[in-house]
Amino acid sequence: MPLETLLPIGGAMATIVILWSYNYWRAALKLAFVLVLVEGAIRKWFVPQGQELVYFGKDLLLIGAYIRFYLSPDPEIRAWRLNVPATLVILLCLGAGVSALNPNIGAPVLALIGIKGYFMYIPMAFMMPYLFRTRDELLRQATYFAMLATPICLLGFLQWRSDRFSVINTFAAGMNEGGATGFGFGDKARITGTFSYITGHSTFVLFFLGLHVALLLTNLSKIKRTWLLFNLPLLVANGLMGGSRSAIYGMVMVIGGLILFSTTYRLGSNAKALANLALAGLVVAIGGSYFFYDAFVMWSTRKEVSGDTVQTRVVDQAKIASEMAFETVGMAGFGIGTSMPVTQQLRNAFGIPKPRRPPPPMDHELTQVVVEMGLFCAGLWYTLRLLILGLSFRYFKQCRDDELRPLILVCFLLQLPYFYLSVVLNHTANFLLWGFIGITLIPSLGPTVFRRALTRSRGQSTHGVALDTTIK
Repeated sequence: MPLETLLPIGGAMATIVILWSYNYWRAALKLAFVLVLVEGAIRKWFVPQGQELVYFGKDLLLIGAYIRFYLSPDPEIRAWRLNVPATLVILLCLGAGVSALNPNIGAPVLALIGIKGYFMYIPMAFMMPYLFRTRDELLRQATYFAMLATPICLLGFLQWRSDRFSVINTFAAGMNEGGATGFGFGDKARITGTFSYITGHSTFVLFFLGLHVALLLTNLSKIKRTWLLFNLPLLVANGLMGGSRSAIYGMVMVIGGLILFSTTYRLGSNAKALANLALAGLVVAIGGSYFFYDAFVMWSTRKEVSGDTVQTRVVDQAKIASEMAFETVGMAGFGIGTSMPVTQQLRNAFGIPKPRRPPPPMDHELTQVVVEMGLFCAGLWYTLRLLILGLSFRYFKQCRDDELRPLILVCFLLQLPYFYLSVVLNHTANFLLWGFIGITLIPSLGPTVFRRALTRSRGQSTHGVALDTTIK
């Protein structure tokens, strides 16, 4: 379809989506969470010619929801507020966003793409505490969301058992065994599930393993608990079949953090919480080793033959990347978004000239941020990230709800590996990270004006999220 025809059609569809999400902002936000899990499959198999439209679909849902929530909120929303340093967060975002004014970018539309990559999902974090009216609604719908892992993991298993050039291994087709989609040996393709890229799939298994374990520490029905326990070895196996070392190391970090904090803080609403955690670990060990031993062999062999270690990947690469960035970039940087693949596609599509100073090749997120933003704005960006991390830990300690505390802790722990792993270029991680950060802000939610009638309607005595976590 020619661009002249595609643009008005896309514009009309975008308008419809924005208007709908404006009127149903809660449903739009929840739909965006589902769409981020399946958009890769839609792009790969159903509408490969309209990949850009599908890619921006969840963002259109968020635009309408943002307009409604921030510019025309319901009275119900106005009655509650977040006790967070919003002014400081806004100032840090504005300061880091100054890099969008860099003339090296070449076009305002490309600067907007860069702003989207860094800041698009931050407002969503401050909407999440208002998304669910009660604690029970949050946990119930989070459980349903976690159950979506089952079909995605089963698809990953089918990809693993299929030929690397099969239609369900579209991303791997045409790649040799030493390429990014192979293990470097053998004829197995690294699976991507319903995601367009391996990084999206590795993000999925890491976030959903943490979500599963947190929910298993709450009161669940036997059916839901059995379902989540069944998913655990599937998630670990999908991480192994994806070949991502960072996903497996991230899982170890999250589970280790849960065990560590369980020695100091009460996790879960009953005495069986730690027993459930131990049972989850046993299920993963037995199920994974018995049913997916070949995946473990491929993953461990890839780890051994790669020639690097945790030290080289985490410490040495970060050091080299930082040194290269400091030597190359200066204070101004090359411009926000200049290294993003989508900006290169837009330059080709609209005939926008290349930047006068093209950014150097990078393979590390820290390098990319410093090269694009410059030293000053990159410093503000990571100050923002550290501020959010500190707030998440603060609200975890403030949380008095035994049902919510494991989920908030997991959402805090998931931020730690993503100071190293890609966020800006990994739109799956970008979306899920800020969405999960929003869960950690729930304990800061309190009534603007305390009213007895409002308390009863929102909290139902002891089940409201805000009442359980903020009213002292």
